[in-house]
Amino acid sequence: MRRGFTLIELLVVIAVIAILASILFPVFLSARDSAKKTICLSNMNQGGKAIFLYSSDNGDRCVPPTSHGLCDSFVGSWTSESDHDMAWPEIVQRYAKDWQFFRCPSDLAATDSEMSKAPRDEQPIPQDQTAKRHWAWAFRSHMGLNYSWLAYTFKRDKFNARFGAIPSQAKTILLVDSVWKRQTDGTPYGGGSWAVDAPASEDFLDCTRAGWRCWTVGPGDPDSQECRAMSGAFGYAYPWHTSHQVFNTAFIDGHVKSLKLADLLAGTDPKARILTDEEACLWDTRK
Repeated sequence: MRRGFTLIELLVVIAVIAILASILFPVFLSARDSAKKTICLSNMNQGGKAIFLYSSDNGDRCVPPTSHGLCDSFVGSWTSESDHDMAWPEIVQRYAKDWQFFRCPSDLAATDSEMSKAPRDEQPIPQDQTAKRHWAWAFRSHMGLNYSWLAYTFKRDKFNARFGAIPSQAKTILLVDSVWKRQTDGTPYGGGSWAVDAPASEDFLDCTRAGWRCWTVGPGDPDSQECRAMSGAFGYAYPWHTSHQVFNTAFIDGHVKSLKLADLLAGTDPKARILTDEEACLWDTRK
């Protein structure tokens, strides 16, 4: 005659399952995050290739951050499909031919609806306005261009940096993970940002200087509530990966790499926004 499980036996089985779940669940989460980080790195590589293809047709020059130029009052403006300011992902779209790899899969808000909001006033863009939605997606790309050093004149009538003239291409950042805005609790929203401020720059910039607000106007403590609530805490760069500890980054020589905060701050004094070691800094184009 068969007998059923006793209550004690059932409790033991449930306890074993609970223990196994507590052990395996973090492993599954880590594996999922690692997979998303790998996809994001691959996307970064594709974004870099699109920029290089653009540069090959434009005198070896880096793509401008926007078609109007960052000093122009029409940055992020839309008049019509044929008359609007284009962020660099839209400028290189003829080479990329895909919008999805401009998004980071680790951002749960990287959806058509969330990113289809006008850059200036955050107004939702209807689904039937495809060109205008693409315009918004470009400004909310999760690949932030190192414009502080690669597009240092900011104006559309000025040339951007020539890649071939940069001595240490393998040590110079082209793109880095980015964020659009953050809520007061630090939660990111709105997608990414097409451009990222360097933590340090020279005084030759035409209309602005680089800077990471966590240090320039905040306490310089990334874990503080004040810095968590700042959209520009890391100059609009953002660590989407490995429990918000890692920034995926593309370099001018074409390789991609995951970096930590200390790597991005190397050779800089973010409080004063100056270089302290040009050789160690990964942002400047002169080393």
